[in-house]
Amino acid sequence: MVPGMNGFKVCAQAVLGTLLAFVALLTVLSLAGVVVKALSDTDGSNRLDAHVLDWMIDRRSDGLTEIMRAVTTLGSTLVLMPLTVVGVVVLSAMRRFWLAGYLATVVIGASLLSATTKAIVDRTRPPVDVRLASVGESSFPSGHATQAAATYLAVAIIVAIVIRSAVLRRVLWGLCALIVVGVGLSRLYLGVHWFTDVIAGWSAGAAWALAVAYVFRPLDPADSDGMPRSFAAFTHPCTWSRSRAA
Repeated sequence: MVPGMNGFKVCAQAVLGTLLAFVALLTVLSLAGVVVKALSDTDGSNRLDAHVLDWMIDRRSDGLTEIMRAVTTLGSTLVLMPLTVVGVVVLSAMRRFWLAGYLATVVIGASLLSATTKAIVDRTRPPVDVRLASVGESSFPSGHATQAAATYLAVAIIVAIVIRSAVLRRVLWGLCALIVVGVGLSRLYLGVHWFTDVIAGWSAGAAWALAVAYVFRPLDPADSDGMPRSFAAFTHPCTWSRSRAA
């Protein structure tokens, strides 16, 4: 990054771009929630949501319930916040300061995006008698799905930038994808969200992580040895040719 006034301008543009991306996603997500709520019954469900919930309930067992309760914690603040703190500390120690800032921005922003949309839409959750976990009352979108999609996609992007081993990158990408899918399915299994809540959470979280990555591209220059360190390098075709050759 170029120092001085030029650097300040780049930082200011990144901040403005992040705010605009947040407002745009909040608007789209809230409108989607209002539409879904309007098309749903008074209990918050529609035909698709009710069918998926019934299918999940029919497949419950004691052992699977314990597994799903463990999986769902991977999308909770209890796990994501310590993960973020560790990630920020490690990236800062590696002098990847803007990657650290990217991770923190994605995680905090996803939490705010989910919470604000819930307050605006205020959709009713599935009935209390089918829930296997204690939750608040507002349902759309799934906070766990939103934050898991945003956080683990951000981790996958950072992995693509800082890790040289192609095999290790693929393993970690696959693990991140499995966690995101698992967290969303766990919210359905536990009866605390409708299917459309989870779909909205996945979509919003992924869109937020990608939008912030795009905004942050100019902030972090490439390493002197050519290792892709920046979002600009990450999105450049040459980076992927090097990755495939690794």
